[in-house]
Amino acid sequence: MAAWQRAGEQALRCGAHDEAASHFRRGLAVLTTLPESPARDERDLHLQLRLGHLLGVTKGYGSREAAGSYTRARALGESLEEPLQVMPMLMGLWASASAHEGPAAAQSVADQVLQVAERAGLSPARVWAHWAQVVTRFHAGDLARAREHATQVLALYDEAAAVPGTFDPRIATLGYAALTAWHLGLADDARAHAGQGVELAEVARRPADRARVEQFSALLYTLLREPAAARAHAERALVACAGEPIPVHEAAATILRGWALAEEGAVADGLAALREGLDHYLATGQRLGLEFLLGCLADVHAQAGDTAEALATLDEAEGAVPGEELWRADTLRRRAELLARAGADTATVEATFRDALTVARRQGAKAYELRAGTSYALFLRAHGRAAEARELLAPLYASFTEGFDTRDLIEAKALLEELTCAPKIPTSPVIV
Repeated sequence: MAAWQRAGEQALRCGAHDEAASHFRRGLAVLTTLPESPARDERDLHLQLRLGHLLGVTKGYGSREAAGSYTRARALGESLEEPLQVMPMLMGLWASASAHEGPAAAQSVADQVLQVAERAGLSPARVWAHWAQVVTRFHAGDLARAREHATQVLALYDEAAAVPGTFDPRIATLGYAALTAWHLGLADDARAHAGQGVELAEVARRPADRARVEQFSALLYTLLREPAAARAHAERALVACAGEPIPVHEAAATILRGWALAEEGAVADGLAALREGLDHYLATGQRLGLEFLLGCLADVHAQAGDTAEALATLDEAEGAVPGEELWRADTLRRRAELLARAGADTATVEATFRDALTVARRQGAKAYELRAGTSYALFLRAHGRAAEARELLAPLYASFTEGFDTRDLIEAKALLEELTCAPKIPTSPVIV
């Protein structure tokens, strides 16, 4: 290994990302002065992959710089057959496609990664392959399979045999496992996964892992509608990013902090933070998750009383990333509420609520189904249709087995009690 490559690897181990990138670029420049040969191409490929992965962390996997390195690596590696050489290249291409183009473009590459890893038969390779499936299927709204692949990552992960990377796939998977569990209506499981991820990141003491897991925890508590906890996790993510710049997570944490500030009453400050974070997020080339983040912006516009701007933001959000269907049910729920506020005709509002429920049911997103159902029931009650409202909401509430301390379930229970004069509904299922 050449001196500049050794220096780059050493800098990377120490977390000096800018220094490592400088050494890798110097190595690539030196390679251009050497005669063409298979050995030169192999070294070029290795360096492009190392640089691409590094740029993915420091610039964003959707950035032009990271995509350029992976495109060059793909051209160099077209004739490769050895799985352990193909895997890093495919993972880089997957990460770039996922971040910038979304699940529609990333799924086929994620499938290739899994095929290669299974052929290699090595657990560390399979861990990364299942991780790619977790991310892609989660954002596509394929919650059941995302959960299955997350289970595989956690079962296969062996700390002693783990392949070093810029982040720990087990910690990252726990973040996605938390978000998946919440969508499936398992709030207690979601909190447990998030807590475990934070504990592991504290032990690992790597800013990249801490930033990632804290940002995911902030997202979870945003979904749980607990702004104080969301803000606390977002601020811890920002502290971690100050120690090791990670633009995508820093931008996302800024957005989530803005949402929390607005929920806590500081609407103007929250809106400013949201806009700043979104500008930085898009500047990295990252688009994955954009529909959700724009949904947060729409919430704050609605809080500020600007219904027209909130609706326009939702128009921008829906379909912003090809194949990213996960957030659609909540986008539709928000739109239905805003249309009702704007005085739209009843048929339009109801059709939008029903679309939200249909999407949530198709995905198995019980949390979104309950949220849309509660909102729709409120609308029905306001129009003198209390019996229909209860008929809609009662089975949704009864289908839950945990999370009875969450705002969504507390509000659904209170509404059901208002819709009838029956005795109070128990806070947990009655087993007969």
